[in-house]
Formats: sequence, C-alpha cells, structure tokens
Amino acid sequence: MGRKTGTRWSDQGIGNYWSNYDGYDLDGNGVGDVPFKIQNVFEHLEGNHPRLRLYLFSPASQALAFAEKTFPVIEGSEEFDFSPLMKPVPLSVRLPEEQEKRGGSPLWLSVPVAMLASSIALMAKGRRR
Repeated sequence: MGRKTGTRWSDQGIGNYWSNYDGYDLDGNGVGDVPFKIQNVFEHLEGNHPRLRLYLFSPASQALAFAEKTFPVIEGSEEFDFSPLMKPVPLSVRLPEEQEKRGGSPLWLSVPVAMLASSIALMAKGRRR
C-alpha cells in the first residue's frame, strides 16, 4: 500500500519524537523499545482522498487502525522509526526575544477611534431623516 521513501527515520539509535507513539521504554534510556509505524491504513487513505479527513479520529478510522495492528493481513506503510523518542527534544537554540513592543506612540489608537466616531455620526445623521 505505502511506498518505501528511503527516508532515514532514525540515526545512530536516536529517532524522532512522535506524539501518538504508544510503545514503551523498559530500559529507561528515553528511546522506545517498539518501532513506530509511520502511517496506518486510514492515514494512507486520507492522504489519497482528502474528503476522508472528515472521519479523522472517528470510531471508523480508529477501528481500521486497530484492525491493521491486530490482523497483519491488512498491510499499510512499510516505513518505521526503529528508535522513537519517548519525550520531545528540548530546543537547544533560544528564540530571539521581541526587540521592542510594537506600537510606539499612541497615535495608532487615533485611527480606530476616528472610524468609530465617524460611524456613530453617520448613523445618527441617518436616523434624523
């Protein structure tokens, strides 16, 4: 069903963090002991037929994913991360702080106030007629 992409999902025993990984880490080294299957049957179908996204996380899609796991007759993607991480990796690069608060002078407030005043004046003038 799925094609092999040649993507290396892990390098030197360290893979990626997957938020939907449901494996375990018995030795406590932070790397999952069960390979993570990159794509299940429903994800493959949804990728080829975008309208199926409506059923994402529905009982039907979960049943299909469960059937794929339980019965190896249904073959999905053959892409695996053999060393999935149990926790996300903290960023080692600090993001730059916002240099200055935008806005500067309070003149920016005068534009919406002027528009509001104009709208009220036009509405009042329209009611007098």
